[in-house]
Amino acid sequence: MRRWAVAWAAVVLVASVVPTGSPAAGGLPVDKFLHVAGYAVLAWLVARDEAVVAAVVVAVAFGLCVEGVQSLLAWRTGSLLDAGANLAGALAGGAVAAVTKRLYAPDGYDG
Repeated sequence: MRRWAVAWAAVVLVASVVPTGSPAAGGLPVDKFLHVAGYAVLAWLVARDEAVVAAVVVAVAFGLCVEGVQSLLAWRTGSLLDAGANLAGALAGGAVAAVTKRLYAPDGYDG
């Protein structure tokens, strides 16, 4: 992985472990949108240098690890809903990466 993916993963990790509230917008937790966006970007960045499936797996595994770390912190809570939002984001980022790789890859791209 290149440094942009590692740097983004560090941003996601720090944002995930600092004390914070759970703001809501229209009854939906804003943090779920942030999870989706954060993990979509992470999967897309990883997919720039790796296979798309590997990038999604890396992003999902990272998200599960972050949720595990949160469950150990008194001021944060690990959540299956957050893990699901992480998965949705990773899949979305992987889908964007797959499309862009196919559009901009030389003939014969397979994956």
